[in-house]
Amino acid sequence: MTYSNIGSKIKFVRSKVRDYTQDYMASKLGISQNTYCKIENGQINPTLERLEEIANILEIPIVDLLSINEHIVLNNCINSAAIVNGNMINNDITKLQSIFKQEIDDLKADFTMQFDTILGKIKNGKL
Repeated sequence: MTYSNIGSKIKFVRSKVRDYTQDYMASKLGISQNTYCKIENGQINPTLERLEEIANILEIPIVDLLSINEHIVLNNCINSAAIVNGNMINNDITKLQSIFKQEIDDLKADFTMQFDTILGKIKNGKL
């Protein structure tokens, strides 16, 4: 797994799930916003200790940052949020459901586009 992938997961959870700013994360970590931005962009390789700090701020297990994809992270956030917070605010659940639905819609659109491309090649005798 590359650090840019971990950085993209951090950014995904920070911005889409927790609605935190880079400034907020940087201040919690005691680093500059510029340095934090470089972590999210994969320009700085964070230590395991730093990743653990980030995971704690984002309220997710560190393993989620090291997992295969954002869909697993989002699903785990949805499942753990209900357990951790017990009586999570409906707006938060609705927001997470909306994000998850958008991810599914994006996957469907990508699949449809790829299917249409393959179908077109078959029809034109190029596959």
